[in-house]
Amino acid sequence: MSTAKTALLLTALGLLALLLPLDASAAGKCAAGGEYADAVAAAREAVRYTCPCETASSHLEHVKCAWDVIRQLHASGELPAVCRGRVRQFATRSVCGRPGKAVCCIATQRGPWRPYVRRLDQGCAEPRGGGGACKADFAHLEYACVADAGCRPSTCGDGILDRNREWCDPPDGTTCDAQCQFIHACGNGVVDAAAGEDCEPPGTASCDDACRFVHTCGDGVIEAGEECDGQDGCGPDCTLPRAVCCEFSGDPYFERGCFGRTEYDDLSAYVNVFKPCVQIIGGSTRFGVCAGAPCPYPAPPELGCRLGGCSDQPIDPLPLCCQQARGGCRDTIATTAAAVGSFGCSVFPPPDQGDVDRMMLGSCGGDGRCVPAD
Repeated sequence: MSTAKTALLLTALGLLALLLPLDASAAGKCAAGGEYADAVAAAREAVRYTCPCETASSHLEHVKCAWDVIRQLHASGELPAVCRGRVRQFATRSVCGRPGKAVCCIATQRGPWRPYVRRLDQGCAEPRGGGGACKADFAHLEYACVADAGCRPSTCGDGILDRNREWCDPPDGTTCDAQCQFIHACGNGVVDAAAGEDCEPPGTASCDDACRFVHTCGDGVIEAGEECDGQDGCGPDCTLPRAVCCEFSGDPYFERGCFGRTEYDDLSAYVNVFKPCVQIIGGSTRFGVCAGAPCPYPAPPELGCRLGGCSDQPIDPLPLCCQQARGGCRDTIATTAAAVGSFGCSVFPPPDQGDVDRMMLGSCGGDGRCVPAD
């Protein structure tokens, strides 16, 4: 696509984001303090995590990635339709994928601090007639400035998750401590998968005193915490396999490569593939398998590295059902390895509060609950 066409498309996307939602009542519900404020904040964080600014090859790529996240969140019921435009605007009004650009907070003598996109070589200059200017720490304009103080500092308690040093924000004393680190405690009402929890509260018929699911893997019955039990393709601990893959380029030894492995839960996929792929290698991630010839020395053979890229892999049809934490369910028939992982029934890293949707082998019943597959 030519530079002119790309610029035109970005302009159109930006205008569309500004036009949605259309009515004031809907906009108020999605604004800070509104009915859907928490859903909007969670969606913004999902965009920041799934579409990191640091690895965006272009602003268009970042915006497209954000729109994919928004569609998935809306389809799963996590983001109301009236708030999609507000989250699109959040992604569009950023310097993600725009090298040489920065966000500046600028104020006149009479006006509040407002965010603007400026060229790095020009710096953040004060306006004529006096005022103030500073370079923001955040790439998204909605996070950059404080109206009466200038550039927003990245601190624990500001409500914006800094993934370089924070696990949660804001601190609440129950699940998040004063240093914005997780408080691991079975019985606090929050499912903390990073600490090995499966469920809350403990001491129930399906949740033991250690906040682990009570089930018997291998008895042929899909129970709480199990995705399958005895069916073809069912893996250890009665979970379904996810083929996860990292694709990268620019390695000093070869131009394009990938590595991948099979994991049986989303947390392992995140820790072992997705996180190092994005944060260390700077590659792109997807559910799928590595295709191509083995990588030459010095790539470790156990890494599964290939000179090629990530591709999909056909599988026997698997009926998948998502039992949603809010109630109700949705189902699909997965026919590829990627479809199992991208069903969108869980998120990673596991959410720092609340329960999560549970995937299992089955279909939706008439009562809105998942019915296990035979």
